[in-house]
Parts: sequence; C-alpha cells; structure tokens
Amino acid sequence: MKAKLINEVVEQFQMWELPAIYVKESGEKIVNFRSAPKEIFNENGFYDIQRAEPTANEIVIKQLVEADLDLAQKLWIEKVRPMTAGEITKYNEVQESKDTSASLENKFRDDGRLAYNQLKHYLRRKVDNGDITLSQFNNIYIPLKRNLFWLNFGDWDITKEEIDSITPPGNVDLLEILNTVKNKINTYITNNY
Repeated sequence: MKAKLINEVVEQFQMWELPAIYVKESGEKIVNFRSAPKEIFNENGFYDIQRAEPTANEIVIKQLVEADLDLAQKLWIEKVRPMTAGEITKYNEVQESKDTSASLENKFRDDGRLAYNQLKHYLRRKVDNGDITLSQFNNIYIPLKRNLFWLNFGDWDITKEEIDSITPPGNVDLLEILNTVKNKINTYITNNY
C-alpha cells in the first residue's frame, strides 16, 4: 500500500488502484507504474505505509495527515490513540457477541425454551387424549416442571441431574412419560455437548 499527499490530503492507494501509466507534473509518463521499483514511487511522492500495531485499548488512526510522513525514511507512519470508554465498551460487546461460547450458550437457551414448551405440551396432550388422569398428570407434572424449568436458561446438564434424581413412579404410564423426558434430554446432551 502506498500513500501520497495530494492537495493537502493524504490519499492511500492499494497497488491495483495506482495508475498503469503515471503522468508526472512535468508531463513525463512512467509506463508500468504499478510494477515500478520503490525508488520511482519515492521520487514521485508515493511512500510505503508503516502499519501501527495497537496494544490493548488502543485504536489505529486510519486517516494519515501530513505530520505522519517521515521524509528521512520516506515512510508514512500510522499512529494509534487510546480508546475512549465508549469505544472500549463497544469493542467488548462486539467481541462478546462473536464469542463462540456465548453463541453456544444462546443456542442451548433457545433450544431449552423450545424443549420446555414441547415437553409441557406433551404432558398436557397425555391428559387431553385420556392416556393419564388429571391426578396422574399432577403427580408427574409438578416434579417435572420444577426440574425442566432449568431448560429456560439453557442448563441442560442441570436439568439432566434434576430429572435423574426423580424417584421413578410405580405407574407404568407415568414411568413411560418420565423415560420419554429423560431420553429427550439425554439425546440432546449427547448430540450437543
């Protein structure tokens, strides 16, 4: 990348943005300017840019100014400045949103909310279809609801521990429901953890 002071503004150029034929102020033409040696660029005021390497909480000042030119080295030197508190906050928020673990936690939470509602509807359908009585529903739903609640936060592992700690009911239909719920949670954990 090159930069040149043009009309009191520092213009930056990728190599492919430079003209193939450069016309000097004298009218002389330089053919194949893009592939010219460094000396030709320097003679015509196109100098390399030394990129800044910011440390934590610094930001690169992208717009070069005339004072950034080191004529002795024939080099434009990028500068850095400290980030403002607002820029630091925004940078941290962007990094957090890019964070894969945060994305994974969001997935677990969203999947957990969906599973919580699906399991609630599954239990309600069992009553509506006459597979279990309202009394049986209450006997299985109350402990399950309390333990499935953790799915709303994406805590599948806690939910598994809590569901596994429920004493298996003596009723075959309720045991089948409990095993269905356990299988759904175990399958999710096996596939996603």
